Formats: sequence, C-alpha cells, structure tokens
Amino acid sequence: MPNNMSVLEGAHYKTWTEDQAEMFCGLSENVFGQARFIDLMEGATGFTNPGCEEKIDFVHNLGTQMHVNRAVGLSCFPNTNNEAALTSAELEELRIAHDSLVPLFSSGVNGNVSTSAARFAGTIGAVVGYSMNRVQGQLQEIAGVCQDPKFVYFSGHDHNLNQLFAMVGIEAANWPTFGSYWLIEVFSSHINFCYNWDAENHPFEDPVCVALDPGTGDDFTERAEMMTGIGELSTGLPSNSEYVKRSLKRFVHDNQLTDEEMDAVTRARELIFTERDTTAALA
Repeated sequence: MPNNMSVLEGAHYKTWTEDQAEMFCGLSENVFGQARFIDLMEGATGFTNPGCEEKIDFVHNLGTQMHVNRAVGLSCFPNTNNEAALTSAELEELRIAHDSLVPLFSSGVNGNVSTSAARFAGTIGAVVGYSMNRVQGQLQEIAGVCQDPKFVYFSGHDHNLNQLFAMVGIEAANWPTFGSYWLIEVFSSHINFCYNWDAENHPFEDPVCVALDPGTGDDFTERAEMMTGIGELSTGLPSNSEYVKRSLKRFVHDNQLTDEEMDAVTRARELIFTERDTTAALA
C-alpha cells in the first residue's frame, strides 16, 4: 500500500503536518513555554531555533527517538560520557510535550475527520472495511458456509494506528508504544473495536474496547464526522459494525482515492482473499 507520503490533492503527509503545525502555533503561541528539556538538549543537539514550528519539529523528533531508544533497550539520550542527558522528570516532561502533538499528526487541529490525517490511510481503511464484510460472510459464501479467512493481520507504524483512530473519529491521547495495536472482533451483528496503546510495557494486558455508534435522533450520523477524545468514549461495549465500516470506507465511497491508491486496494484485497487452505491472512 502507499505509505504515509501518499499524495493528497497535490500535497504530501509531511506538507499536511507542516500546515497543522502552522495552525497550531497560530492558536497557541509559545506552546512549550520555557520547557527545561529544550534548553538542556540545546547544547547536546545543536538545536538553537526558538520558533514555535521549529520546537514542534524538534520535540517530535526527540520524542520519537526516546520511544525508539526505549524499545531497543538503549539509555535515552546519553551524552559523550555515557551519562543520561535528561533526568527521569525531564524525560517525563518530554513525553507529555510529545503527546500533546498527537493531533498534529493524526486527528488534525480542526477535529474534522474529512480533513484529518485519516485521508492518508484511505487505502488501509478501505481494505479493513472490506475485510470486515468478508469476515462477516456478507460478500462470499459457498453452500451457506463462509470460505474467507477468519483472521486478518495488518502490520504498520504508529502513524497508521493513529490514522485509523482518526478515521473512526477517535483522537488518541498519546503516542502508541512499540508493539501497540488495535483489534477488531467481527460478529454477525456487531463488532468490538479494541486497542492496547501501551503494549511495550503491558504486552499481556487485555485490550480496551470502546463503543462506536451512529447515535440517535439529532445526534445520528452515518459515519464518524468529528473527533472525540478517547477518554470520552464508553468502554466494554460493542460497536455498530455498519457505522464503523462506513467510516473506514469513506474515502473510497466518496471517490477520493487516486488511481494508484485504488490499485493498491485491489491488490491488497486479492492478496488477502485469494483461495487458500488456511483460515488466516497477513497484509
């Protein structure tokens, strides 16, 4: 599938994030104030530009490196004497600042699904939504028996996890750690939309399932349109499968995917759902 640099109306994902940063800084100047870790890391990294957008880029790169270092068992930011450049408290300050940037790389400043980074995962959403139909046995059966895989596994990056959250209208509160995942359990009448956002530290912890549904009355919506903070969603309840599928397949249904992306969707569908002897498929 196309990666995060997929073209969106002539722009790339990087351009989209830069635009988000510009809007973010316009709404809130001096976002990070006099964050001590920025001052402390200046001498170690050569970072000297105090502008808001430059700070965002710096904090994102530094925060990402912190996650990578921890995942592979390295000390975070040692100096030339192999001593920690930041204390535990300063690393926590960096983590909080980095988490505050999640919307700039996923849900977007405006909180609207259609203008969020979900668009850059439009191909993934189309394939996941299609897979849900197939696993539910709605698109293919032989003699009343579904012949499709009962388990489909997708592998990706933290941006892919956040973008899929954005596609169903969820704004994550922090960056997922190494090994984190979302899990969609498909039943004939509903689904369970679940996730583990800290699998690096809690790999065996049961995932949290959140309720996603179209609402009722004046609150009814065919698919996710605006972001909701993940902490505002009910947990331990099933989700409306049609609502989730419409949200995931929104960009293919609206004919917003490019020819290249549609070709990737077709190839992924064929890869997953070709006739096979196993009941699992990888993508």
